[in-house]
Amino acid sequence: MKNLLTVGVMSAMCTIATAQKVPYSPGNKAFSLGVNGIFNYAGNMFSPNFNTLNIPIANNYIFRRFDSETSAHRYEINGMISSNEGLTENFTFRNNELQLSFLWGKEKHWLYREINVYRYYGFGGGFQYNSQNSEGNLPNQPKMFSRVTNGPTLFIPLQLGVGLEHHFAKHFFIGIEGGLTGRVAYTFRNVSESWNELTPDEKFIAERKDIFQTQIRFINSLIFRAGFKF
Repeated sequence: MKNLLTVGVMSAMCTIATAQKVPYSPGNKAFSLGVNGIFNYAGNMFSPNFNTLNIPIANNYIFRRFDSETSAHRYEINGMISSNEGLTENFTFRNNELQLSFLWGKEKHWLYREINVYRYYGFGGGFQYNSQNSEGNLPNQPKMFSRVTNGPTLFIPLQLGVGLEHHFAKHFFIGIEGGLTGRVAYTFRNVSESWNELTPDEKFIAERKDIFQTQIRFINSLIFRAGFKF
């Protein structure tokens, strides 16, 4: 369903576009934000099985500075503060996450069937911290508790992708973009703790330090954008 919706939106943008030239000039600036977080929050409000608090304090913001009609510098901030509560048959859990990253990159723009198309790349730095707490019990077993703390984590984000924009007014546009994302990360510390209600002082603790990770993947959902130029 999500893929069909994406294809439909992109097709509609191609159909209704009326721009006759690349809509940017040297010296133009543009600001846009991702609206996926707003959609996800609204959708979770109607879920009967999952209660989510997701605060998009710095969800996804992009500032551009155009050197020419077809070339721009790209400055991107991504961030999230979230706290998710969940319930399974025997356990309840809460996930807490803090993430913030900054990327610098470049864009190349051109027209395709009167749609503003662009490709982009970027890299930068970021910070992440998350934890998970759970509690519950199996039948005829004492109540169990667990806590996993992961972080802090420092990472270098990488991105390569394409986007489409429709300028429906002189200074305003909507768009969609996506592509490949990756990162190289270093986690200082990961700690797992578990115990039960009968012996709260007897905790099982597993600790790992100095964890290196690399990841390259297709972005799992396209980013819908809205913005303005000036």
